[in-house]
Amino acid sequence: MIFSCIRGVAESEAPKPKYCQNNSPCGWGIYTPFTRQVDYFMKNTCVCEEHKQCVRTDDDLSVSAYVYRCRDLGQRKKVDNS
Repeated sequence: MIFSCIRGVAESEAPKPKYCQNNSPCGWGIYTPFTRQVDYFMKNTCVCEEHKQCVRTDDDLSVSAYVYRCRDLGQRKKVDNS
């Protein structure tokens, strides 16, 4: 009896994922200017929905970063979204 009550509370408190809305970036590939070689990938606080993947869509020269956005599966090479 106690176990089922604890289990019910734990399941209801599990955080739901925050999905990236509209055209919000799912991440940025921060690169070194001039070489444009990516130093690290910075994930956003949101994630792509199950039927989408995080792919590079454009380049923000002002912050030296490639911008990644959620797109339908199969459009481009997948980036780790875990």
